[in-house]
Amino acid sequence: MKVGMKPGLEILRTAVLAAAALALLSAPASAAHGKAGLWHITVTVSGPGMPAMPAAARAQMKARGVNMPSGHTISAQHCMTAQEVASDRFPFNEPAQQDCKMINLKTVGHTFSGDLVCSGQMTGQGHIAITYETDEHYSGKMAFSGSASSRPLQMNYRYEGRWLKADCGNVHD
Repeated sequence: MKVGMKPGLEILRTAVLAAAALALLSAPASAAHGKAGLWHITVTVSGPGMPAMPAAARAQMKARGVNMPSGHTISAQHCMTAQEVASDRFPFNEPAQQDCKMINLKTVGHTFSGDLVCSGQMTGQGHIAITYETDEHYSGKMAFSGSASSRPLQMNYRYEGRWLKADCGNVHD
């Protein structure tokens, strides 16, 4: 934990950073799902007793190209390559936290699902499901329960991705 940061704010920072990275990983990335080009991704995080994100943490996220218009909404753009669209890997193979892993991965129709299991500074488990309504839009959710820095943590995530255009311009991540 950073010196001077309240434990609740550190928990929020950890959880939001994890959600932001997962949001970028949750961009369409499986065969016949999504299309190449620029995507706008939004993740909304909610949970009981969530403190507002400190201005310094929001500034750090913005410096990484992640916009947080409110304390609990993250938006970013992701350039989906043709290789990502053509790949047959599940879009959540690489969780943001190194002590987290995805298990029970399934693809049924246009819906991807799996369980996130974390052990380490953040412990707990969650279930995620993402459905591609079209090749230009997906939505989904994840519920996570556990603890971070020895404090209880219950988070709900809502994901949405919208394809904007074929040309990514200078957005490449």
